Amino acid sequence: MGNILIIDDNRKMCTMMSRQMDYMGHQVTVACTIQDGLKILQKNTFDVLFLDVRLPDGNGIDALSRIKAFRDSPEVIVLTAFADINDAETSIKNGVWDYLQKPYVLNNIQTILERAIQYHHQKKLKKSFYYVQRNIVGKSSALQSAINAMMAAAKSDANILISGETGTGKELFARAMHENSSRAGQNMIVVDCSVLPENLVESILFGHVRGAFTGANIPQEGLIKQADGGTLFLDEIGELPLKMQKIFLRILQDHQFRPIGAKKEIKSDFRLIAATNRDLDQMVREGTFRSDLMHRINVFRIELPPLRNRDDDVSELIRYYIEKIAGRTQRPVKKCSPELIHVLSKYTWPGNVRELINVMDRIFIAAQNDEMLLPIHLPPEIRTRIIAGDLISAKPVQPAFSAESGHLPPIQKARKTVLEQFEKDYMTTLIQMTQGNIQQAVEISGLAKSQIYNILKKYNITK
Repeated sequence: MGNILIIDDNRKMCTMMSRQMDYMGHQVTVACTIQDGLKILQKNTFDVLFLDVRLPDGNGIDALSRIKAFRDSPEVIVLTAFADINDAETSIKNGVWDYLQKPYVLNNIQTILERAIQYHHQKKLKKSFYYVQRNIVGKSSALQSAINAMMAAAKSDANILISGETGTGKELFARAMHENSSRAGQNMIVVDCSVLPENLVESILFGHVRGAFTGANIPQEGLIKQADGGTLFLDEIGELPLKMQKIFLRILQDHQFRPIGAKKEIKSDFRLIAATNRDLDQMVREGTFRSDLMHRINVFRIELPPLRNRDDDVSELIRYYIEKIAGRTQRPVKKCSPELIHVLSKYTWPGNVRELINVMDRIFIAAQNDEMLLPIHLPPEIRTRIIAGDLISAKPVQPAFSAESGHLPPIQKARKTVLEQFEKDYMTTLIQMTQGNIQQAVEISGLAKSQIYNILKKYNITK
């Protein structure tokens, strides 16, 4: 028996579905609005949620992130009488079980429910057996989706690709996956592909025998062999040269390679986890990354969310790292003011969690013997960027076009007009805030000096 929630304002549809599911032995609860449904989810747990799209108080798809944020959130089946490919894509990306048109669901409700309930029960059982590395901090739906994917992949021996912006914690997830796998007691060998010296890459990876080349006085075991029985983590695999991509493709196929100077090939039984902050699909299209290697490493993909998309995780991360820094430096744990939490929650964190850790270290240094951390302790460039964002967002936005004008330009021209206005407003605010200090403007904007000077000239903005 399953516990089912229906959020739909079509009472006739709810009645028909409730009768069917009641006949099948399931317990059914009905809500007619998103807010009523969220209130019910706060107090109860469900196996499956049937969610309508067009509801009196909003779009059901827009509520998916809030629904997924609940502990043991149900499997969501989106219902709509007005199917839309964009809505379907958004729904799938948010981890829904299925996206269905209403006439269809009534004919197939028994099969759909049985599969979804069975999956949900198995998922809850699996969660109790997994250990998630404690350094993965946060409860947002975006992070939980990544953790669930990591836990599902941990017990598999399939090749994994972890993608995400710099600083999102790709190596942290790789280590958690290794520690939750059957290979946990073996080595996890980390290879940073972005710093492999081209003239030594084969020796580092494959090893060599004595006398293989000048200076090879003793045999050296390569990193791939060191990963035998454990995990080989290729960080920033997008930086791997094409020549090495071809060699790695064969290694992944056979798990065999020949150390430099050796007469025979040797084996290494490793599990591969690769990570990248680059768009490998685009690189494949451009011919800078082999498509056959992409297929080989991308058996299962985990996408890590940027910190700006992780809802309220910032405050939890701040408190976690305050305690961690205090323990590392053997100093008392400092209190964190609500003002600091508020300010840092507004920041976009282009460097993600790695940047947040760096900022917390710097705040601790700036605070010295102060018991409470305040916005004044923030690095100046961070405070300036936050203020810049506030100034720009506070500027009233006027509609660029209106139906009353009777004229709508082509989209390319319209886009150019809007972007140019934004560029001008941003640069004007930037120069005012920095009082014409170009170096400070570079640090805030991320632009090169030449770019700033070109924009100033383009819009005749004076320092």
